[in-house]
Amino acid sequence: MNQRVFIFGAGVSASCGVAITRALLTEAVQYASVAELNDVHRLLEFLYPGFDKSLKNYPNIEDFLNLVEMGKAFNKNFVHSKFWDAERLDRVRRVVLQAVTKYLWETIRDTSRLGPLESFAETLFRPGNIVITFNWDLTVERIWYDHSEHLDLEYSLPTTKKGKDFYLLKPHGSIDWFEAKSLRGTAAERAVKKHDSSISYYPYFKISKSPDLLGHLPVIVPPIYNKKFRHSFLNKVWTSVYKAVSKATELTIIGYSMPKEDQFARFVLRRAIRNNLSDAQSGKKPRLRVRVINPDESVEGTFSRLIGTSQATLTRTSTAEISSFEFIQACFHDYVAVQKT
Repeated sequence: MNQRVFIFGAGVSASCGVAITRALLTEAVQYASVAELNDVHRLLEFLYPGFDKSLKNYPNIEDFLNLVEMGKAFNKNFVHSKFWDAERLDRVRRVVLQAVTKYLWETIRDTSRLGPLESFAETLFRPGNIVITFNWDLTVERIWYDHSEHLDLEYSLPTTKKGKDFYLLKPHGSIDWFEAKSLRGTAAERAVKKHDSSISYYPYFKISKSPDLLGHLPVIVPPIYNKKFRHSFLNKVWTSVYKAVSKATELTIIGYSMPKEDQFARFVLRRAIRNNLSDAQSGKKPRLRVRVINPDESVEGTFSRLIGTSQATLTRTSTAEISSFEFIQACFHDYVAVQKT
């Protein structure tokens, strides 16, 4: 039985008009007030001596958030900073993540930008297909909505196989997920539905219907080295990611470069792929077919090494464990355009 799994990274969202990771902070800061950004800019100047807000040379948001987390850890375990204490660093983190959230909500308002995903919908939205997206935005959900008469959307894998379901796994959370306890007693509480007892989600694509939600920090997990999962639902999602990749017979990785900052994701994917190849070698499952689509040619080496050069060399040979490894150097929107012709 074929099991098709897609892994989406920032490149997919970029093809739909969302800023790539290294430009995300530059775009997002316009959604924070000058007063809110004072500490953000002070910290950026402290951490990056070449930073100049007038030049808008903001760093990669993943790198910045990693440094914030390491600063908190250093404060706690080594040398305490009276100026950049944990509370002040947390305020900076909150301002940045809320600005990013507002930017992403604004971006998905223009559905005309979602053309590449719309063109890919026939391939993507099939019963039993699984998408793992490391993006916080709602681009996949928005396109799914237009095809929802055929498929139910599930955010984790069930213990038993169900019928016409499409699975969307978001291991880094989403801009429309919120801590249920943070919404108690607010008007926003009536606008959300529940993933479980701890995480609620907003089932609409227009935040203007419940703008007070923008005052609540969503459940999003930055791709940092030191992940902390305070919600059992996120543990369930990561377990689903592992199971999905372990059982996949077709694995399509689009616009995802497996950033070095995200050691946890690298570990989970590495272990899942090794388990997949081991099961294929012992005959427990069909051989794995891997396709990687990315404009960065270095990504080919990243994933061929992850799979193992004995299973997928840079010349794309095949062995008993893996039936094919294909690298296509292209942006998602260009790849989709060629597939249509």
